[in-house]
Amino acid sequence: MNEKQNKVLKTALWMAYNSSVPMGMGFWQATTTKQKTEEPLWDICKEMVETRKGSAILYTDYVFGRMVKTTFSVTADGELTINGGEEPKLDYQSWCADFPSNKDFVNAVYERIN
Repeated sequence: MNEKQNKVLKTALWMAYNSSVPMGMGFWQATTTKQKTEEPLWDICKEMVETRKGSAILYTDYVFGRMVKTTFSVTADGELTINGGEEPKLDYQSWCADFPSNKDFVNAVYERIN
């Protein structure tokens, strides 16, 4: 994973996590987790990143109790794709209350980076 991929994935994960809500039994895990900044969250989750054909891919489900359920893929050039292009669903990706489309989310990630 190159530095550009690292930065985009780290930012995307943090923004999705931060915009997601605890669901079901995840409520208990979320209330006891101390992921207050992107660094500790990334330090734990970066070990789950896979590399395929030059793309860095992170699969998420519940992240510390929050319903993220998203696959992030970043090319070597830093192009972010979410869920293979499938648009988010509020009952599955709780972060889409803040970012109703992949385009909204991706634009917000790049805006935060720059």
